[in-house]
Amino acid sequence: MSRNRKERDVRENRLKHIWRSHGAAVIGQCSGGSRVTAELMAHQGYDGLLLDMQHGALDYGAMLTSLQAISTTTTAPVVRVAWNDPARVMQALDAGALAVIAPMINSAPECSAFVGACRYAPNGLRSWGPVRAALYAGADYFDRADELVLPLAMIETADAAAQAEEIAGVPGLGGIYIGPSDLSITLGLRPPAPELEEAALAIVDDVVRKVRKASVPVGIYAGSVPFAARMIKAGCQFVVMGSDMDFVAEGSRSLLSGVQSALRED
Repeated sequence: MSRNRKERDVRENRLKHIWRSHGAAVIGQCSGGSRVTAELMAHQGYDGLLLDMQHGALDYGAMLTSLQAISTTTTAPVVRVAWNDPARVMQALDAGALAVIAPMINSAPECSAFVGACRYAPNGLRSWGPVRAALYAGADYFDRADELVLPLAMIETADAAAQAEEIAGVPGLGGIYIGPSDLSITLGLRPPAPELEEAALAIVDDVVRKVRKASVPVGIYAGSVPFAARMIKAGCQFVVMGSDMDFVAEGSRSLLSGVQSALRED
């Protein structure tokens, strides 16, 4: 491979660039499993695009083709795996994800196991075989992978929130992603629709403070623009907004309501 080809192939992680510049990233979410939708959303200008394999309708094939679609842009490809399972984490990374989110991380040891699955020896236990990642990220992928890839651990239970400092202190962790819905449920509250109840919001603010104190990027799922703005002002360095399925439902509902209203007027 020529020097020019190698240099041209090198990719950067847009999220890391934003955080180094002390900015906040806006990440979209794809849950429906359509690679066309993923490509369309990536071209809207999101800093990152989250492919949701935990609650979304994506299997491995849909994830892979969606990652290929995202790679037509500089949008950072993010995958939320279904569970903190090393095999699933490594599979997402080998397919080309630059950030992987593991749900339901409740302790520092669980977080350490997750981070280890994202790092090659001697820093972790990731197995070599970046079938697509090396094509996407560059010929020097092995040399840069541990620095390039972001392991993002989800804090989304009351137990995890109580251990936020210990979790955020795990070496090699790329960031914390707060899940307000499951956090609310573990507090005996209903999932936010779209705003959090005060008891949950107080704990979220406390988690943000603790994670920022550890000098680790922290973000949250935001169900509305005002809430996203509030959390960025509170110290969050990324927000995940909506999903492709939300956008389709909202657009479809609005169109249908408009037509029905016009028919009633006639």
